[in-house]
Amino acid sequence: GTEAVGYENKLDADTIAERLAHISQLAEELTSQRAEERVGETLQVLVESVESDEDGEVAIGRAAHQAPETDGQVVFTTREGLVPGRMVEAKAVGTEGVDLVAEHHELAEAAR
Repeated sequence: GTEAVGYENKLDADTIAERLAHISQLAEELTSQRAEERVGETLQVLVESVESDEDGEVAIGRAAHQAPETDGQVVFTTREGLVPGRMVEAKAVGTEGVDLVAEHHELAEAAR
């Protein structure tokens, strides 16, 4: 445990939960702002999975700055040409909360 285990006059569970929720909300807001600042950047992204959602199949990956479970992920605008385990170049074109929305760079170049 931690040093706090031996403290007297501990906070009640509701106060602890409120403080945790507040700090978690602040952390999510900060992470979302950082994601918004990356829009327009070109990123190296490791494709981690291709998943099905309500709109069909979607490719998911992580850029070098994204730690699992804390920094969000990259959601590609299309799964075309993307397979798990492949490192690709992608351009961040938007955000969904803490996640970046990105175009596979080869597809972005072809659209020009």
